[in-house]
Amino acid sequence: MREWQYFLAITVAIGAGFGIGYAAGMSQPMTNDIEWETLLAGATAIVGGGLAYAGAIQPFRQERKRKADNHIHDFKARCDGFLMFTEPGSELFEIYSKAFDPRGCKGDEDLISKLARSAFETLPSIPEDIVTPELRQQRLLVHRHLGRFDKNDGQGLLKVLPDIQETRQAIFDYCAIASDSF
Repeated sequence: MREWQYFLAITVAIGAGFGIGYAAGMSQPMTNDIEWETLLAGATAIVGGGLAYAGAIQPFRQERKRKADNHIHDFKARCDGFLMFTEPGSELFEIYSKAFDPRGCKGDEDLISKLARSAFETLPSIPEDIVTPELRQQRLLVHRHLGRFDKNDGQGLLKVLPDIQETRQAIFDYCAIASDSF
């Protein structure tokens, strides 16, 4: 549960407590004396229970965050070669683009395809503790984008540049979703 959901649950519980107390008081003769101590004690117990629950699940949250951080690190490590060589404005990309034959390349000459294929083949699976439908869908998108470069068919760099940018964005989006998944 997210933090706002805890607050909502506690607020609803306090409201329900006041409502039940009010309804129970209707059977008593009408007096203007409200026992605030009892109501305050009940509200305090509900808040205390919520804090105890939040404290009890904190170790599980920390473990899940650690697993998500490790997964993101591993995921980025597998994609680092591709990301380094495709960063616009970097020295590596400039050197590569100057050396790249604008008419295309033949087979193993295309370094970006090799790096994408390597990342494609070694992408880590998502740990069960952090998997969400959105994260699973984004991983499939990254996998599909990296797979495009496997069949480059000797295309020139200018033809694959939009694919490179989309793939980079998909990788970064995946890491953002994974870090928000806990």
